[in-house]
Amino acid sequence: MKKDFGGLGIPNLQEINICLLGSWIKRFYEEDLKPWKLLIAHKYLGNKPNIFVPSSNPKTSRFWKGLKSIMHVVKFGYRWNIGDGSRTRFWEDTWFGTSPLAVQFWPIYSVRNELNKSVNEVWDGQCLKLSFRRNFSDSLMEQWFQLEEIAKSITFTAEPDALIWQLDNKGKYSSSSLYHVINFRGVQPVFIPAVWKLRVPPKIHVFLWLLSKNKLMTRDNLRKRHIIKPLDCVYCLEQESCSHLFFECIVAKHLWAHIEEYFSSQIGSSFESVARFWIATKKCSVLNTVSSAVLWCLWKYRNAMIFSNTSWISIPQVLRLIRNMVRNWAILSSGSDKDKLMSFVETLTRSLQKPLAITCG
Repeated sequence: MKKDFGGLGIPNLQEINICLLGSWIKRFYEEDLKPWKLLIAHKYLGNKPNIFVPSSNPKTSRFWKGLKSIMHVVKFGYRWNIGDGSRTRFWEDTWFGTSPLAVQFWPIYSVRNELNKSVNEVWDGQCLKLSFRRNFSDSLMEQWFQLEEIAKSITFTAEPDALIWQLDNKGKYSSSSLYHVINFRGVQPVFIPAVWKLRVPPKIHVFLWLLSKNKLMTRDNLRKRHIIKPLDCVYCLEQESCSHLFFECIVAKHLWAHIEEYFSSQIGSSFESVARFWIATKKCSVLNTVSSAVLWCLWKYRNAMIFSNTSWISIPQVLRLIRNMVRNWAILSSGSDKDKLMSFVETLTRSLQKPLAITCG
């Protein structure tokens, strides 16, 4: 049983050892052309893109075994900055958002053939060179189109891919920052653009990024890919687009009216009216979490109606989804922000127990 003396001010030696080994990974990528690095790269990496690729060779030194044993802990603190795309694995490494694409697009990743392929091996600037064990359903095709849009955002350079430590505002690894996360189980903010700072799960970051670029596979965007589907919004039968679905539809307007009433802020009239609060993420953390839940639940319920034949029930049904989502996401916040999110959940619960007022959209 692991002993934890944190409450007595005594550091946990096992966790300190993990953090010190983590600093060795930083040295490996910062000290180019050193003899020791060339020797290790030749002996243990071979043709592997980077040091985080799992080793299948049981005959390794005790040092290397110790390093590989903590690799799965350390790698989630790193994010790759794409240069020439040769060091970063397309699926398994974090280079877009705050988690690997294998996590963000698990339904697709679970049927892929390729493993541990670098970004430049998978993306040639025009096509994704990936193959799969079975054909895609309509819902998987939508995810595939989203994956293509992410790939199109890649800009290759002549420089090698670089590691960025996400748990420090300077982007440099420090043993203390990793120890804080391991020892105190903290959810640390990452210092990347505004959408990625929101305290929501990683897949919601990707969803919001796609929304900000108008790359979600709404009916109008499917038409641009020459995929002919009915243009009707599933909620109101008007023409579906990102702007309509999330802000102009009568269902969206009802939902945003509840949020405006609670926060006493004008929000939900357009994408800009929501995204403007992302910049002030510390001040508006609670509002950003709730608004992200509204957007995600609109999309989630819409997809359930299309792909799972879910029937439309009522506005309160979607509000319950939002309430439950905010309750689940509250764990990503702490202190007063977490209390405020739970207060929102309680207020919305009481509101759902009353008949909804009829408003004109």
